[in-house]
Amino acid sequence: MVKSLIAQVSNAHPVAIAEVDHQDLWQRASFGIAAVAPQSGHLDRMLHTIERDLRLRSDIEVLDVARTYLEDPE
Repeated sequence: MVKSLIAQVSNAHPVAIAEVDHQDLWQRASFGIAAVAPQSGHLDRMLHTIERDLRLRSDIEVLDVARTYLEDPE
């Protein structure tokens, strides 16, 4: 399930995704998604779409979402 979810998200969106926590727990996983975009609005729309797609799935439950942004200082 985890590998297929990672493959589906990475095939549908230009992001890097990996399981980052809870590997030792049954029926629970935490994912990290990394993306780069020239404008923050584009990045926000892409991440919102990924979150919406995951929440619409009947085979998983999204418990929490946190976002952290790194910006170019220039």
